[in-house]
Amino acid sequence: LQQDPTHEGAQAALERLIEDSALRQRTAAILEPIYSDQGSHEELVRVLEVRLEDVADSHSQVEILSRIGFLLENELGKANDAFLAYARAFEAHPSNPEPRAELRRLADDNGLHEFYCEVLEKGISSVEGDITLSCELLEEVATLYDMQLESPELAENAYRRLLDADPENPETALPAARALENIYLSSESWQKLVEILNLIVRFTDEPIEQQEHLARAAEIQEVYLENPEDAIRTYREILDLMPDDLTSLHHLERLEPEL
Repeated sequence: LQQDPTHEGAQAALERLIEDSALRQRTAAILEPIYSDQGSHEELVRVLEVRLEDVADSHSQVEILSRIGFLLENELGKANDAFLAYARAFEAHPSNPEPRAELRRLADDNGLHEFYCEVLEKGISSVEGDITLSCELLEEVATLYDMQLESPELAENAYRRLLDADPENPETALPAARALENIYLSSESWQKLVEILNLIVRFTDEPIEQQEHLARAAEIQEVYLENPEDAIRTYREILDLMPDDLTSLHHLERLEPEL
């Protein structure tokens, strides 16, 4: 092979040796550059898989699996198999953003969003101790359920988990609450909508926006939930925030005599 790397007999002998467990890794290391130079992409993927058997370091696993994914997609035209390779890379090192970026691209290009959500859900389960990464993955999977898969039930569950993961963090809680606001409005889940409007008020600094959300909550409490007592409390909350709000004062004057 040193004299003639393309010698078929020598190469065939090496390929047989790869089945010998004692020589498997050494043989794969010899064959890898040969297959790469020859453009033998299927064979190269096979020896990279052999190399992977002896790699424990997650960074190295990601490197090899990403190379496999690239070959499968770009040289062999196997996008679905490439997706699986990148999914393995993500599983090996969930905090590495590169496999996830490739997975999202492949999901967008090939309609694999449902499978990408499954990959993300496994990742979420594996990084429960990392709040920042958990929230990042939860936000992505919730958005996919909401926008790509158009599944409000799954989206609600994911956004709720995002809220629970770091409930005092407005950077994650507020976007999740706003998304839930749209879901509950579409489904006419009035009690849940009131709760989420109050949560938005809690994380919003602008008094005008707080007033707008509280006014919506009060209207829902009165009209849809038929609970004037709660509506009155909400209008009073608005007046504590903005004492000159004549609209809320008018509603209070209208509602209180009825009780």
